[in-house]
Amino acid sequence: NFIFVQLRYYQFYNAILPIGGVPILHLIGGAGGGILLMNWMQRNHLYNIVLIFFFSGLLSLSALIHIYYGAMVHSTSFTHLEEFVLNIAGLSVLVLVSLAIIGEERIYEGDKMRFIK
Repeated sequence: NFIFVQLRYYQFYNAILPIGGVPILHLIGGAGGGILLMNWMQRNHLYNIVLIFFFSGLLSLSALIHIYYGAMVHSTSFTHLEEFVLNIAGLSVLVLVSLAIIGEERIYEGDKMRFIK
């Protein structure tokens, strides 16, 4: 978010305690979402791809809600499709880095809070 705010692809308005132009609650929510995403990862690659697309859709929906209520504005050249694709890319990098740093066994092991087993 910081990079795209600095590149002026979008801007947040009326932010409470912004960090680099991004509201602190947005950052906390993103961190929580990242933890949930990694918690629901499984060894099934197709499931993980669908999960990344689902979370990307949630992030895009969140942006639409922010825009609707006037808390965020996109630049005229930044589309919702581009945002969705960037969300997919960002979440994919998050997953790959998490798997590399923490390790697959640690991510996939244990009894996790999953809705689908």
